[in-house]
Amino acid sequence: MSELPAASDSTADRRYSRTVFWRVGLLAFAIALGFAAYTDHVWEDYYITYRTSKNLATGNGLVYTEGERLHTFTSPLGVLLPAVASLLTFNSSDTAALWIFRVMCAAALGAAAMLLCAFAQARRYGAIAATVLVGLLVTDSKIVDFSINGMETAWMMAFLAYAIWALYSRRTDGWRHLGLAWAGLMWTRPDSFIYIAALSAGVWLFNDPRLTGLRRSGWVASYLKAGLVTTAVYLPWFVFAWVYYGTPVPHTVTAKSMMNDPGGLWGILGAAKSFPFAGLEGRLALDSTFLPSYFDMGGWPGWAVTLGRVVAWACALVWVLPFLARETRAFSFTFFFGQIYLWQYPYHPFPWYIPTTTFFAIAVLGGLFNQAEGFARRIAKTYGDYALGRRMRFHLALAAAAVLGLSVAQLWAVARQAEAQQRLVETGNRKQIGVWLRENAAPGDTVFMEPLGYIGFFSGLKTFDFPGMSSPEMIAARHLFERDFPLLISWLEPTWVVVRPREIEHVIGRDRGIVEGMYREVTRFSVAEAVEALDVFGKPYLKFDSEFVVLRREKSARVDLDVGLGLSPFSAARMEFEGKPATFVHSPGALVVPIPPTARKVRLGYGFIPEAYSGANNTDGANFTVHHASTGKPVLLHHRQLLPLEESMDRGAQTIELELPEWVADSSLVLRTEPHVTTRFDYSFWLDPLFEP
Repeated sequence: MSELPAASDSTADRRYSRTVFWRVGLLAFAIALGFAAYTDHVWEDYYITYRTSKNLATGNGLVYTEGERLHTFTSPLGVLLPAVASLLTFNSSDTAALWIFRVMCAAALGAAAMLLCAFAQARRYGAIAATVLVGLLVTDSKIVDFSINGMETAWMMAFLAYAIWALYSRRTDGWRHLGLAWAGLMWTRPDSFIYIAALSAGVWLFNDPRLTGLRRSGWVASYLKAGLVTTAVYLPWFVFAWVYYGTPVPHTVTAKSMMNDPGGLWGILGAAKSFPFAGLEGRLALDSTFLPSYFDMGGWPGWAVTLGRVVAWACALVWVLPFLARETRAFSFTFFFGQIYLWQYPYHPFPWYIPTTTFFAIAVLGGLFNQAEGFARRIAKTYGDYALGRRMRFHLALAAAAVLGLSVAQLWAVARQAEAQQRLVETGNRKQIGVWLRENAAPGDTVFMEPLGYIGFFSGLKTFDFPGMSSPEMIAARHLFERDFPLLISWLEPTWVVVRPREIEHVIGRDRGIVEGMYREVTRFSVAEAVEALDVFGKPYLKFDSEFVVLRREKSARVDLDVGLGLSPFSAARMEFEGKPATFVHSPGALVVPIPPTARKVRLGYGFIPEAYSGANNTDGANFTVHHASTGKPVLLHHRQLLPLEESMDRGAQTIELELPEWVADSSLVLRTEPHVTTRFDYSFWLDPLFEP
């Protein structure tokens, strides 16, 4: 490869005219707004963030619930720009504010397209490669959708494009631009440092001084200077968040991080080693790179899914091929490690995470087309067979047209799916649940649900969402009960519970114990028949949220006891067993007992009272567990299943002695009783714990 000349500001050195840049930007802008106009798609998470944005705009602070300083959003730009949009409407129209924000995001996507054009110019990309590079960006279904549905994706695309232009433009002030690009990424998503590090490492590792104008030592110096710029620009937000919320870490990150244990650095290295095997098992976000959101739920052509997976895998692995262009290998390297991050850290590769890695996969494809285009030119020049070169470029253009044609076709199919989703599922169902709750709830009511956005925003209620993005109470409850939904609901005692019908048994409890004991179904919202009648791809995804059940609390399962707090929808009370103080906790239930600071051991017992297995009606058994709970994941100390009808040794009190982990503030023992099959006649008890130093 020949060495690139230094960048010049003269018009004569530009390969693309200003008109080309503006046309590319306006095309991206028009596609994004056209998609928005047709679908009116608003992603669930937008309303999580916008509730905070509107509180800021109306003078209630940057909070989700008034008076509760909780960092319930991830993107600083994603919360501040909608607040500005609301202010521009004088806080009079949420719909107008959304459209103002959409215009901002469409402009950001246009800027991303223009910056990719500038990168292609700096790297002397041929027309076919540049078209593929920019064309895939502006027609990728997830990039376009998440650029207009209320997420921060368009800004990620703009700052990523700015970063790669700064890295490869050979400008003497490139480090300043790089620092601003990094800062923009951090303002957009705080986990951007992962991609910043991966891209920087890739550029350093696959550096060619003839092309970049810098040796590896020069890159280190450039990165350090860029880091200072990033720090200066991002530090004000970091300090504000720390002072205002007490921590710079978003509460959304805290809630989601409790869902898995990535294992730190060793976990990342282990993930890199086992990456291909995980891919064969279909456990990676990699498969989603070029495919629609939640494609894995079904309803999309099998050949399209296979093709998308194959292309994504190729983009992830070509960095190992030494004959490819250095920047192509750097982008593939970044894509590869971005996928490891998505596999290890987010507890689920939700589709709004994917466009960031898709950007680098698109950059890989653009680089591959550029190298193929250059190869055709060299063949023609070397052998003097310009007709052969033209034929090669013609077939390459056909391949590019096929790639872009498939991308456009998928964008149209996703637009039809998104339009139906918005009309039926979002506006027609989830929004209506929120409106109904607002009209039927009393002041001070609370609601438990998993889909927080529409229901939380339009109800205006205090929310106990799972995994706890809007609720410190949910995080505290999860420290006790982790993912045990019946006990979480019993502990939090929300006034309302909103669940999908198929989730009732999982969320509310086996044998519908908590439904019958605490909650009563009051209404259902369903668009299932209308969804079933649709003729769109990806219909199973729409079916997922087509029906919800609303439950209202009738009574409490919490009982304050001498030793702690008992939870059972049926019964929890103090008693004696064989002359020893005990607590009757009917299954399913729990007893939460504070641990004294000096305690290092505990002796306790559990079992069934004789009436559970000696009468005409008998228990079928239960599971007894002891957990240590503090500020992290509950630690299982003991587990045993008792079947008193079948085993005589399972009758009476079962006594144990346990070593306790090192004490920390708010440590508790969680003594849980879970039914074996049914809850009937599970008359179980726990002897009072005896703590010893």
